[in-house]
Amino acid sequence: MSERARAPSASDGVERIAEVAVFAGLRGPARTFTYAVPPGLELVPGNLVGAPLGPLAARGVVLALDVPPPGGPLRPVVGLVHPLPLLHPHQLALARWVADRYRCGLADAVRAMLPPARAARARGSALAPARGGRT
Repeated sequence: MSERARAPSASDGVERIAEVAVFAGLRGPARTFTYAVPPGLELVPGNLVGAPLGPLAARGVVLALDVPPPGGPLRPVVGLVHPLPLLHPHQLALARWVADRYRCGLADAVRAMLPPARAARARGSALAPARGGRT
């Protein structure tokens, strides 16, 4: 019998690592950061999260999970800002392509894919759930 391979989860006792495109105005191609995922926090690529960046907390989008750990200790993701993923895997792949092709920051390419109201709120302190159609 063959077993299907699955990604480790927090319940396995294995520390998960997330690659996050942080919206902090940092320039440079493909500038991303890696963070530890706290036990009990379920993340998927596309989630908007809070992430420590120096003495401040910034917002960012999870690009990938279970990436190879860098050499050194990791700071944990602060938490989910919005419970649903804001971007789908194909949109994240397109953002990587845009960042590579046009040599822009990956966080800039990801932010350009967010709906305008969500992009504006991603910089704020609260991100309200979507409300239906326009009135």
